[in-house]
Amino acid sequence: MNPVLYGKEHIIYLIVSFSVTIILLFVIKKYVKREKTLIIIAKLTGILLLAAVMLNRASVMVKDGETNLLHLLPTTFCGCASTFLALGAIFLKKDNFIYHSILYLALVGGTATLFYPDFIGQAPSVFYLPTISGLLHHSIHLFLALYLILTRQVYPTLKKYFYLPLGLCCLMTLGIFEINALKFSGCMEIGREFISGTRLTWYSVGAIFLVLHFFFLLTFDVLRKKEKYNKPYKNNIRKE
Repeated sequence: MNPVLYGKEHIIYLIVSFSVTIILLFVIKKYVKREKTLIIIAKLTGILLLAAVMLNRASVMVKDGETNLLHLLPTTFCGCASTFLALGAIFLKKDNFIYHSILYLALVGGTATLFYPDFIGQAPSVFYLPTISGLLHHSIHLFLALYLILTRQVYPTLKKYFYLPLGLCCLMTLGIFEINALKFSGCMEIGREFISGTRLTWYSVGAIFLVLHFFFLLTFDVLRKKEKYNKPYKNNIRKE
């Protein structure tokens, strides 16, 4: 019998994934104080994430019998979030605008997909490569997004709110290009629902996401003014 949503395999994976994420973030926050070390951890996590998402794309190609290497390009919001967040962590300096364009998509997309991985039943085992690599890259990109905020390598602020809608516009443009020029199907959920029968399309979900994002950033600005977010690491992080 194939794994099912909230079956034994799914529940065990959720417990392990979130337990590892919480423990790692706790240990890092408590014991890692040097900025150089924090940056190295971000880069190593970025490399691991890029490897996971590329492995997922390659395994899906093999499963579908595709030989065109263009199919390694990400075609989903989460695939794009993993790819660009990983590249950002590897190559960019902290608080780069790319983070503000894609990181929050990783937060929401990673969480939503881990709780609703509609691909989990595609084979008899959860360790089927397209399945486990899909789960792993969502887990890693959720961890990386949380890590970057926790260690102040990304500063959520309402002043940078507009980067997210610009980033989403770029992703939709990529999706339209992949559909029309590369003849891919269903890219960025264009022309279909996220979950069949729910009327949750890219524009309805996008509108809700942008509203929630506004209040998320507003909350951080309020906390920063009260010095509840910025102060703890401000005094503890060392440059060397």
